[in-house]
Amino acid sequence: MKKALVLFLSFAVTAVCLFAPTRALMPFTGGRYGDIWDSMVDPFNVLDNIPKDIEAVALSRVDWKETTDAHVFTVDVPGF
Repeated sequence: MKKALVLFLSFAVTAVCLFAPTRALMPFTGGRYGDIWDSMVDPFNVLDNIPKDIEAVALSRVDWKETTDAHVFTVDVPGF
């Protein structure tokens, strides 16, 4: 009896797996989450919110110091 039940359940699971629609290999586009690139952070978003013109940044003083760990840039921007 147990052998027949196990055999029936294994055939039922196989049939469900074979005939069930699968979306595992479908590309992820649309849906309720939208575009995949919308969830990523834009690192240049800060450039859109600069309150001064680019001329103010071009007139700024920049000091560059090379240390053993990193390069350190110090910017003196007028108006900030």
